[in-house]
Amino acid sequence: MAHPLGDARAKLEQARHHLRALKAGADAIAGDPDRHCILADYDTDEDRYVVYSKMSEDPLPNLSLGLGDLIHCARGALDFTAWQLAIKHLGREPTEDEGRQIQFPITESPDRFERSRARPYFADDVAQEVLRFQPHSPEHIRGQQLGTLQWVSNRDKHRLVVPLVALINPPLLPEYNFESKLPRGTEVRSTFLIGPRRGAGEDEVYYCGDPTTFRLGWVELTPRPPNTRVELSMPAPLEVRFLGPGNALISVDDVERIVETVEEVVRRFEQFAPDAE
Repeated sequence: MAHPLGDARAKLEQARHHLRALKAGADAIAGDPDRHCILADYDTDEDRYVVYSKMSEDPLPNLSLGLGDLIHCARGALDFTAWQLAIKHLGREPTEDEGRQIQFPITESPDRFERSRARPYFADDVAQEVLRFQPHSPEHIRGQQLGTLQWVSNRDKHRLVVPLVALINPPLLPEYNFESKLPRGTEVRSTFLIGPRRGAGEDEVYYCGDPTTFRLGWVELTPRPPNTRVELSMPAPLEVRFLGPGNALISVDDVERIVETVEEVVRRFEQFAPDAE
């Protein structure tokens, strides 16, 4: 006899398939030298070389469809699990009208959980376990991940979740050299930041008002030799993210953690499945 949560497992296998494709697409963008580069230009106001990333104006490959399919499969795995929990509680298949009420609840408060349409179809011990995976649960990390899943799922019903090159973060100082040999005694200082200061104006973020640029940091020469150019030999890696709830940015790693949490939910409720007496 097939396991009652076999369909949920199959949905998760398909989610993993979409996740592999999503990772491959994001990695291809991050490793594309035509999509991003580093530039350094002397700023007379700051009296130092300011370093920017430069991104291609070409739109990103559409990873949104793959993300939507992945989230749909993960959400389906949760709802398939909720259906089997309802069968266990009712001792029978739900009717067509009852079936419209049954999904895995993801709620913002314990009160909303108790008032959810699916709550009457869970036994009390099952409901307590479902509560552990809610966004309002003290075990908040997993709950937050399911909250993000719910947000993406709801948005994907009507609009695509657009991928962004949202973070340009050199993990180490980029290697740089100079167009000509520096005179003896020239002091070289550099600072590279994850991003501009909070509240920075566009002139502090973009290079010459170009929104496809992003300020990374600066290189300072003291005293500055005339006609010297800074050349950076290591491009900053890009990271593809998606705009999520509350303007939070969702990385591909975050998406994988969502899938892992759904897998944990399905495993956790195997003991409550109808034939797991």
